[in-house]
Amino acid sequence: MAPKAEKKPAEKKPAAEEKAEKTTAGKKPKSEKRLPASKSSGKEGGEKKGKMVMEFKEGEQLRARVTAHRDAAAVAWKDGGSSRAAFGLFLSDVDNHVHKAKTWSSANGRDGKLGQS
Repeated sequence: MAPKAEKKPAEKKPAAEEKAEKTTAGKKPKSEKRLPASKSSGKEGGEKKGKMVMEFKEGEQLRARVTAHRDAAAVAWKDGGSSRAAFGLFLSDVDNHVHKAKTWSSANGRDGKLGQS
């Protein structure tokens, strides 16, 4: 009778490697799966919404709101508008912060460059 070969203990694979082996290469993750055509808003749903926007009173109200928002956004971005003023203030704050950081670093023996110790 031939001598028996010694059994070696099985090596444990890392969990991530084991999980990677179990997944199928061609299978999409759950986040990429799509709803069946019956549950998604298909061609009919789009046509109904388009018809509502173009024909009914709700559509008129929707178009009026969209126009009002568009006009308000245009005014906000003109010279002196609220969005432009707020953005200018933001840029000024950033510039002041950078200037203070450079001043502090040069006063504390650094070369004035940010992000270096």
